[in-house]
Amino acid sequence: MSPRHSLRIVALVPAHNEEEQIGATIQSLQAQTRRVEQIVVLADNCDDCTAEIAAREGATVYETVGNTARKAGALNQGALLVDRSCDYVLQMDADTILHRRFVENAVAELEGDPGLAGVCARFLTKPARGFLALLQRMEYQRLDQHTAHRRHRIHCLSGTATLLRRAALPDQPWDERSLVEDYALTLDLLETGARVKRAEHAVAWTETKPTLREFWAQRLRWARGTLDELVRRGWTTHTRRSVAGQAWAYLVIAFRFIWISLIVSTLLFAQLRLHWLWLVPLPLILAERVRSVWPLGWKARLLAATWLADEIYQLLWEAYMLHALWAAWRNKAVVW
Repeated sequence: MSPRHSLRIVALVPAHNEEEQIGATIQSLQAQTRRVEQIVVLADNCDDCTAEIAAREGATVYETVGNTARKAGALNQGALLVDRSCDYVLQMDADTILHRRFVENAVAELEGDPGLAGVCARFLTKPARGFLALLQRMEYQRLDQHTAHRRHRIHCLSGTATLLRRAALPDQPWDERSLVEDYALTLDLLETGARVKRAEHAVAWTETKPTLREFWAQRLRWARGTLDELVRRGWTTHTRRSVAGQAWAYLVIAFRFIWISLIVSTLLFAQLRLHWLWLVPLPLILAERVRSVWPLGWKARLLAATWLADEIYQLLWEAYMLHALWAAWRNKAVVW
């Protein structure tokens, strides 16, 4: 048996009331071309059949004890169960499905570069119905292309699915104070001198949020958690790109507000004359928006061509970003 095939991998899957998803998640782990030696489902304060279904599917089930730190707390309790002789820890969400060669390709990335502490998935979305779901699918598709153009450089090892080198992890890997435990862990790893990336051929599919309320709660947590993490750590080698990105995002929001205000005031108080030259860039912009979602099918292409859908989603983004900034300014807790 070659050294590569003797590597031991343990999967940690935190799950809170995931009875509808957990079976398919475990099955995708069991179907991997590179075997996962142990699948540990961390049933966290569940009041449904998550634990029973996971056990029936052949996973090791651990029910968290006294956990008040949600996902981070569940993962830290699970980390105590992982034998130190383990080579890699696969951390993934309970609503995620892995491509059957995910583990094989992720391991190949880590084995090929000893300086990598972890690699995360190319995450796309499962098929879903509804306007909001389609907008999220379009967003993830564009993010996937953007990251590919950046040669798979990332600022966060996404909690969707990440393979971590066991030797690189501290005793308590996930920060229980953080709303974005995956981003906090990424920064911790970078500060040790390690590197992270997205594995080009390791694909995973995650769930979209079916309701506006759930979507808002998720995005507010991400936005507020990122702000909190950057404030806590300050301007460092590994945060400065994210700090600049946040500053740029809020600058864009400010400029859009000014731009819309000028248009509205001009329409109300002055005669607005449109010149045909203003319309020249429009077909090019729409064509690029359609191209960027082409793999999702005709509905996504049609929605991208309307322009309005992207504008609605942009307004949603601006709203939860401003909400996160206001909550951070007032030091108001975010419930999720």
